[in-house]
Amino acid sequence: MVKRQTWAIIKLLLLKKTEHMLSKNFKFRGCTFFVKMMVVGFLKSSSCMFKSVTLAFSFLLVFYNHALSQSTSLKIRVDPNKTYGCKISDFFDQVEFIPLETNKKSLFGEAHQFIVTSKSFVIYDDDSKSVLFFSNDGKLISRVRIGEQTVSNITMDGEKQNIIVRSYNYNTNNESVDIYSPIGVKLGQAGKNKSAYPAGRKISLEDNFSAFVPDFSVPVGEPGVDTVYNLIQIYQKDKLIRSFLPYNQKKNLGFCTIGGALSVPNTADDRGNVYVSTPLEHFLYKISKDTAIKLGQFIFPADRSVSDDIIYSEDKNAVAKAFKKTSGIKTILDVSNVFFHKNLLFFKINTRQFTSFQGSEGVYLYNFVYDTSSGKAFSLERATIDSLSAYLPVLGNNSHVKGLVNYKGYIYSTLSSFQLFSAYDKLKSGNIKFPAVIEKYFATQNRKSNPVIVRMRIKG
Repeated sequence: MVKRQTWAIIKLLLLKKTEHMLSKNFKFRGCTFFVKMMVVGFLKSSSCMFKSVTLAFSFLLVFYNHALSQSTSLKIRVDPNKTYGCKISDFFDQVEFIPLETNKKSLFGEAHQFIVTSKSFVIYDDDSKSVLFFSNDGKLISRVRIGEQTVSNITMDGEKQNIIVRSYNYNTNNESVDIYSPIGVKLGQAGKNKSAYPAGRKISLEDNFSAFVPDFSVPVGEPGVDTVYNLIQIYQKDKLIRSFLPYNQKKNLGFCTIGGALSVPNTADDRGNVYVSTPLEHFLYKISKDTAIKLGQFIFPADRSVSDDIIYSEDKNAVAKAFKKTSGIKTILDVSNVFFHKNLLFFKINTRQFTSFQGSEGVYLYNFVYDTSSGKAFSLERATIDSLSAYLPVLGNNSHVKGLVNYKGYIYSTLSSFQLFSAYDKLKSGNIKFPAVIEKYFATQNRKSNPVIVRMRIKG
């Protein structure tokens, strides 16, 4: 009699717990009756009390974990036209301007790639085929000339902060990998041979691990290969350890033709993670040396997106036709420069072509902050400059193309001297007190001087 009463109490408690757990997940409230019946079935399936309870709890735990993972998937709904404006001081509490030294040895064209370390600013200028190392106060430390007929890419070893320069010679198909200290001292050469993967990028993670991002694109009008490509490959030194995000070129022809590349940051965060978003689909992942965790999805307006029937189409003619429609500045192809700062998600959208026009319409907006707690999206292009930056601009014209760099709670951008002097001409007649470093810059430099680094500290 006592055992029956105990058994009845256990069943009642378990069913109550089932109902409570399901009620906390609104997406699954309609499944409450079904799941309760499944639990009852487990409880009746065996005469052994312990076995029945174990089975019921196991089923409930698996279902609940699945429900929780589904219900907590982040839906990042962003219509650039409807994003909020803001003030620079809404998200940042400090703005610094750091002019880069200008002389014959240090002069360069544009910061095509930009890396921040604890000891330096590292810039790759494709025009002069150079990697330049500047101190944190903007003084040139060293300059490395890369050979002509090369395409180079710079990344940072997240643990040692060494700079890895990968150069691919498109005439000889040779790839060289040179390693430099954060201040430009050459430490060695990782390899110099025929590249096994001539198109792609490697990002250093931690403990000799790196993430390789191959080029999985299919030329327009081609059918694609009926084979699976992994968008992320994890290496330990030169050994492939594991792969993530498999896609079949033939079955995902639109994805591989119109998307064609996965945008990745130059550096991993302090924990060895990188955040990536798949092109066209805009699924957001956190990548580490061990896992690829799907965090959610960016959702943009339909008129700025590519439809699923094209993304997953196998019809090369339909895909080629859709490809032509994605030319220009409207269709959002992918999301890059993704990072989190507490509840704030920073990111940049990319289109086939970019415009340097500074406007507030949706097609001229590229850099955003999404508040995951409120669901509001803010445009940094729409941000009003205020006294925090002495009313000087903080986003360079090339931020549309390159985006912003995140490093240890600060955001960095580069401003051309032309842009800064243009702003100064409009402000100098007013009663504005500029920081001393900028006063000296305006007094000694000109519109053709090297760019200026803007360093902004994120609030909190």
